[in-house]
Amino acid sequence: SEVAELVARHPSFFAELRAPAARVAILESPLTRIVCAGEGGDRQIRAAEAAVHAAWRCEGFGVDFVHPDHVRADPAAALERYRVLCLPFAYVLDDTLGPPLAAWVEQGGVLFAGTWCGMKDANGFGRATVPGSCAGRARSARARCSSTTMVRAAASSCRSAACATRAMAARRA
Repeated sequence: SEVAELVARHPSFFAELRAPAARVAILESPLTRIVCAGEGGDRQIRAAEAAVHAAWRCEGFGVDFVHPDHVRADPAAALERYRVLCLPFAYVLDDTLGPPLAAWVEQGGVLFAGTWCGMKDANGFGRATVPGSCAGRARSARARCSSTTMVRAAASSCRSAACATRAMAARRA
């Protein structure tokens, strides 16, 4: 109630507040969720995304989710404002994402690819090499070995140990 009263007393101040633009994005892959749900559940995907999100947020970065369809339709518009794109558990990736992500990395973007990135194609079939699809083609990208490693890399610059601890706890949840 105190917050509501404060907002009511200063409406113009609060009306002008805006969140800073996100510089970090997480690729949200519905196809990965569908395939993983058919194989027993998408709990690992949710946990990896939550951990990466928590690690960046605790550092004060805004984080968005980007849909693969937007990247395919207009890669420049979908990725231009982001400095970092995380693929925490992008288990299923189709080959059409490779070229736009590789181009984005070559223009200075940083791509974090987690465990089993691109392990399966868009039809759910396993690939001969992992990472497959986009992470394999984005040769200049630095792919992390696991979502835990990615969270540690993201959380390593946190200003307090408590912040990093919260990020790791979110990973374990």
